[in-house]
Amino acid sequence: MTYSEKLTELREQAERKQHLDNMLADLRRQERELADKVSSLETVKISEQADVDRLQGRSLSVFFLRLFGGLDEKLTGEQQEAYAAAVRYDAAVQELEAVREDIQRYGKEAFAIRNSKSDYETLLAEKAQVIRDSALSEGEELIRLDGEQARLKSRLKEIREALDAGSKAISATDSILSELEQAEGFGTWDIMGGGILADMAKHSHLDNAQIGTERLQVALRRFRNELTDVQIDAEMQVNIDGFLRFADYFFDGFFADWAVMQRISGAKERVRSVRSQIRGILKKLENIERELDREADAVGRRRNELILRVPI
Repeated sequence: MTYSEKLTELREQAERKQHLDNMLADLRRQERELADKVSSLETVKISEQADVDRLQGRSLSVFFLRLFGGLDEKLTGEQQEAYAAAVRYDAAVQELEAVREDIQRYGKEAFAIRNSKSDYETLLAEKAQVIRDSALSEGEELIRLDGEQARLKSRLKEIREALDAGSKAISATDSILSELEQAEGFGTWDIMGGGILADMAKHSHLDNAQIGTERLQVALRRFRNELTDVQIDAEMQVNIDGFLRFADYFFDGFFADWAVMQRISGAKERVRSVRSQIRGILKKLENIERELDREADAVGRRRNELILRVPI
């Protein structure tokens, strides 16, 4: 392997290491926040379940509630709150596990290339000395072009990884919308007298939408992580940060005091809003990718022309 080839490889590794370090720092911050959130939600979940257990148990207060009515309504309300607390807790636990998996995966990759920057600097100095000793006037320009080419290649890799993560998030939104639309269809049938089968189908699709939302939250978090070092305008950055809280406001809407059909309609709007934001970011990333491709092609042409001119 030539000096130029080895330096290009090390430069790419050093750029990747910096990107990984930035992502890991952000992921560890997210891990701390999610761990606190899981702990808080667990406390709420236990408290809400305790209320349900109390109402289902044998006590003086339960006796009077049964005697004077209102127990069924009270129990239903408490059960709904307990279920809502359990759903929020489970979603947060899954998100925390996904963050920890990412930390482990990126940490292994970063460890494998931990010395890339120092190795690059050492080899760069060695090649510079060889070029100085050989008195080649083209040497410094070649080193500069090699570095520029490695930088552009590294940036393109980051952009393409972000595009891939964003595409996966889009697929997740499409899946949720499909489930919600089917739930809405069965809900309409249920209202028109579809019976227990329509009701069961409706809730089955709502359960699938819940699972899809938990997956989308993980996909949004990973998309946001891949955008750590990508320069995007300030307004778009605010929306990206909002991705980390998508599951919260999605589930909050579902557990609001609405009719089921209104909940489904509201949920669809929330998912469509997020999908629109993702598409806006992807469009910007695609523009950046095209510009970097043009720059990389120009640098590659200049580098090849220079190499052809060097008589060794």
